[in-house]
Amino acid sequence: MDDAELLKSLLVATNRPSANWCGATTPTLVKVARYYVASAASAEDVAQDTWIAVLKGIDKFEGRSTFKTWLLRICVNRARTSGVKEHRSIPVDPNESGPTVSAHRFDQGGFWSDRRFPSPRPSTRDSTTPGPQCGA
Repeated sequence: MDDAELLKSLLVATNRPSANWCGATTPTLVKVARYYVASAASAEDVAQDTWIAVLKGIDKFEGRSTFKTWLLRICVNRARTSGVKEHRSIPVDPNESGPTVSAHRFDQGGFWSDRRFPSPRPSTRDSTTPGPQCGA
């Protein structure tokens, strides 16, 4: 099926060749999306989002490239966006019963060991320990 026939069949929702072509092309979209996202389920979501975007924007296709090139470009753009969003989030397993924060982040007293931020803990220096010396 060439691009002109495919565009006609996509514009007419009841035509069967478009469904057959979409079914044959979706695995390619999933493979392309899988390169950019973390899981197979996300790649399938990207492929589905790609078809929705194509069907919504089919009238904007200008024909400067082949339809398949246009379709794959939409898929790549959707996958990149989805991959960036996934990278920002950390999956949490609600069934996991371990600590939520690693123990190495705390000192012996149970306070944060990160020295970039001042700790609200009380000073361990007693009154007999000399303070900082002032140079005169």
